[in-house]
Amino acid sequence: MRVLHIGKYFPPASGGMERYLGELVATLEEQNVTSYVLAHTWDNTEPSLAHPSPKVTVQRVPTYGQVCYVPIAPAFPIYLIKAIRSFKPGVIHIHMPNASGLWALLTTFSIPVVIHWHADTIFPPEKKIHRALYALYRPFESWLLRKADNIIATSNRYLEHSKPLRPHHGKCLVIPLGIQSENLPVPTTSAIHATRQQWLKNDETNLIVSIGRFAYYKGFHNLVSAMQHVEHAHLVMIGSGEEFAAIEKQISECNLNDKITLAGRVNDDELHQLLAAADVFCLPSIERTEAFGMVLLEAMHHNTPCVSTSIPGSATDWVNKNGETGLVVSPDNISELADALNKLTTDATLRKQFSAAATSRLQECFHINRTVKQLSNLYTKILGS
Repeated sequence: MRVLHIGKYFPPASGGMERYLGELVATLEEQNVTSYVLAHTWDNTEPSLAHPSPKVTVQRVPTYGQVCYVPIAPAFPIYLIKAIRSFKPGVIHIHMPNASGLWALLTTFSIPVVIHWHADTIFPPEKKIHRALYALYRPFESWLLRKADNIIATSNRYLEHSKPLRPHHGKCLVIPLGIQSENLPVPTTSAIHATRQQWLKNDETNLIVSIGRFAYYKGFHNLVSAMQHVEHAHLVMIGSGEEFAAIEKQISECNLNDKITLAGRVNDDELHQLLAAADVFCLPSIERTEAFGMVLLEAMHHNTPCVSTSIPGSATDWVNKNGETGLVVSPDNISELADALNKLTTDATLRKQFSAAATSRLQECFHINRTVKQLSNLYTKILGS
């Protein structure tokens, strides 16, 4: 079975969609699925053509910056046509949102198409240019959804709340995201100890970690505000993005430079060392653009209890179950967020209880093998029909 994946980026590019796509094609290989991934170049250090494993090929298309989060890759349709002709896929699997996925409208009418709907495209009212450009993009997005043989949503909640998917529920199915926990790093006790020594000051006893692209929907400004009311803890924020300078300014204005560290982008080993060393992981997102929260799964892999938010239509409070694997608070509620962080940082027994439940839930509900089995069955069904 041969599947052509159209993704926005591919590891080592950071991001939940990217990490998931990398693990997905690696695990599909175990099911005798040969994958060809067409994605955009993230930075110049990435090889344009790579073969991570015998049955996985990754082709990165040259990219010339971004406009409103959309990679500018004028050669993408040419690469897509070449990939179809040389690879001869049985199925094309498009990971959305991804404007370059729309090129499939011009090239794949005779090849079955599966759309993996990771999230709706949502912009706040102040991003007027983004909203105007999306208004032009939306008709083509709708056209692609109509043409798709099947559409995959990552949770029932997102499927129920997604306006673009509403007319297509008849061909939608839900396949939750997952990770291959066995392949993720497990830092040594000495590495965890060294990480805590690196980030914690003498008078601090707890390490809080937050990870993500510095974008409006992540709610990092609320987390910074909440840290004014959290005692004996240090927050390390990992990531970069358009809101980074604003968060940096807020930290300075709140006199929190000694309490919060902006670590920027870190490599995978450092990221997993921080997750393993953390007493609490926090995902304070405020918009449904945070559709699932893949990073919650990575925190659960390291037995780290989570604090997340209950965003209507998002799966984040389904992944992190309140009172079972962590605590869930209302989005945009700084007081609740601070209280939850204080509760977990001061109660080691509760943290241990949540850690055990998180490990169990991860293996039972969010292992990549469950995802791959469902996808393999879908591919087989499509090709059979």
